[in-house]
Amino acid sequence: MARAISKTAIGLLQQGDLQVKRPDVPASRDGVATVWVILSLPICLTILVTVIEIGSLWSARSELCTALESAALAGVKTWGDGIEAGVSAVPATVAARQAAAATFAANTVGGTSWSLDLNDSGAASSHGNLSCSGEIILGGVLPGATAADSGLAPICGSGSDVEYCVVTRKVVSIPAVCSELFGVPIGPFQISAQAAARAGCTGAGATVANPAVAHISSLSCTE
Repeated sequence: MARAISKTAIGLLQQGDLQVKRPDVPASRDGVATVWVILSLPICLTILVTVIEIGSLWSARSELCTALESAALAGVKTWGDGIEAGVSAVPATVAARQAAAATFAANTVGGTSWSLDLNDSGAASSHGNLSCSGEIILGGVLPGATAADSGLAPICGSGSDVEYCVVTRKVVSIPAVCSELFGVPIGPFQISAQAAARAGCTGAGATVANPAVAHISSLSCTE
């Protein structure tokens, strides 16, 4: 009997009269998948925007730190070289501020060139710092110390040397990348950084040497 049924089925298949149907897939599954795609799209876009903005801000802050370090280094070298060459206090500090500002402006942060205020009081007191909140602060730091003081007078060759120190700092406003590209209403963002450079003494005469970017743990400033 079973063989007869099998032969009959084979015959129907050969004639095309017998069709094997697959189980129907519920149409609701396609609908569920569509709903999940729609719901997850905003989450994916949010993650994408966050990653883009974090990367952009990280890059901008790195550029800002580099620009400030270069400015501080140029300022302290100009200051030390001026004093060593016999330039009097006020012109030497003015030149240091100008060198720092010019070097900073030569760099870009977030594709934009920024400027530092000179913070120059025009006086020799406190190395000519107009304000302790200024973007260029001149001061002194003891050898081996990391605490700078705007009231310390740098001096070399006296037996109790005080090194030259220039601190630069800046707050800049960076537009949101996604706001410019996709019109997403976020930003702008503010980033800030500070850098310092010091120039030590050789201990022979009034020679200033070895200017370098340095870590300054604190800055005591008096106006």
